[in-house]
This record gives sequence, C-alpha cells and structure tokens, in this order.
Amino acid sequence: NEIKKKSHSLRARLEAFSDHSGKLQIPLQEIIDWLSQKDEEISAQLPLCGDVLLVQQEKERHTAFMEEVKSRGPYIYSVLESAQVFLTQHPFEEVEDVNLDSKDVSP
Repeated sequence: NEIKKKSHSLRARLEAFSDHSGKLQIPLQEIIDWLSQKDEEISAQLPLCGDVLLVQQEKERHTAFMEEVKSRGPYIYSVLESAQVFLTQHPFEEVEDVNLDSKDVSP
C-alpha cells in the first residue's frame, strides 16, 4: 500500500507536467494497475480458513506472489526514482486556496 500511495501521489503531480512526464505516466499507471489487481486478488482470498490442503494452497500462492513482488521490485523502484528525479527538477508549487467569502469587497 505504501508503494501504491506513493505511485498515486507521484502520478497526480506528474500529470501537471504532461508534456515532460509522458515517459513516466505509463510505467506509473502500469504499477498502479498491477498493485490494484493484486490487492483485489488478495482481498478476495480473505479471511483465510479451511482445511490443511486449502491453507497449503494459499501458502503456495503467497510464495508465488512474493516472488513476483521481488522480481518487479527493481523496476518499481527505478520508475519511482525516475519520477522523484523529475519532480526534483520540476518542483510542484501548490496553489493556495482563496476563500472569497471571508471578505466583503463592496465600496
């Protein structure tokens, strides 16, 4: 979830720089989509209960999932690092909200 949150946050900021960030948006979206898919798959398997055979099958699925995470880890961190470098080079300035109702500007 930590990576998912960071990816969402970075993706939102990168959209503001769409002309320069096209190379990063697609990989970030792929990461978000993959994480969302895995989150749904894991959530569908909860709560874990059943006989020994079912628990063993779930353990094997978990092991396969962890191997997939490990294999994707370098790619994910590479994309996040590239996005961080881009954001460092193109700082995002937040726009302050102006509350127009707080002042009466009548003559």
